Amino acid sequence: MLSNHNSGQRPQEGPQGHEPGSDASEAQQSKKTPLAASTRAAEALDRKRARDRAHMRRRYHTDPEYRAAKLAANRNRYHSDPEYRAATLAANAKRRRDRYHSDPEYKANLTDAHRKSRRERYRSDPEYRAAKIAAEVNRQRKRYHSDPEYRQRALARANARHAIRSGKLARQPCEQCGTEPADAHHDDYSQPLNVRWLCRHHHREHHRLERLRQARPEPRASQTAAPSADASRAAGGGRLTVPPTLTEANRSRSTPMQS
Repeated sequence: MLSNHNSGQRPQEGPQGHEPGSDASEAQQSKKTPLAASTRAAEALDRKRARDRAHMRRRYHTDPEYRAAKLAANRNRYHSDPEYRAATLAANAKRRRDRYHSDPEYKANLTDAHRKSRRERYRSDPEYRAAKIAAEVNRQRKRYHSDPEYRQRALARANARHAIRSGKLARQPCEQCGTEPADAHHDDYSQPLNVRWLCRHHHREHHRLERLRQARPEPRASQTAAPSADASRAAGGGRLTVPPTLTEANRSRSTPMQS
């Protein structure tokens, strides 16, 4: 009798020609396990849900009746389900916040629109106006009692307003452009009646330049040291040269601005 090897019979193989015990055979067997079947079922369910969402999205944008029904259902759920309402508000706030920080054009338009809407509501809604005024008064009161510098500014402005109403201080046009009426600007809050008259535009520009001056680092002492008398004589050919004085406009811009 011939053996299996001599009779030409091939050795027993696994599925699809793989030898028993090989890695490929084990992979084929693992596909039949319940875990692999559950994974394939989950993937199929995800694909079905994606197709359904795409179908509903197309129908929402093409079918007006379907869109109206969906909006009504979402509205009813929003007003009846607190958890759904909170989740919706949080998602919308996050979406607007992300777009606000990533889209400069959206940020500018939104800021302008909010300012315009607040201005219109302030003028047309007495309750909103009263609430805003009360909040601002409360904020100023707290700052008045906690900030001595702010308290000094507030008292100086109040004294100036009282002097204007009583006639002790007469209003004058803007000292830079002649516009009327002008604001009373204090260079020194310890002198409430010593004011300069600036229109609203030059008053804001004055404070803007002051903020820039305060934010700019102070120059070093070696850079700001005045030239000696010998150096001035040498530069002027033996005469003592004096730096040109500031004009009235430059002096007004270079003086410390407090208000």
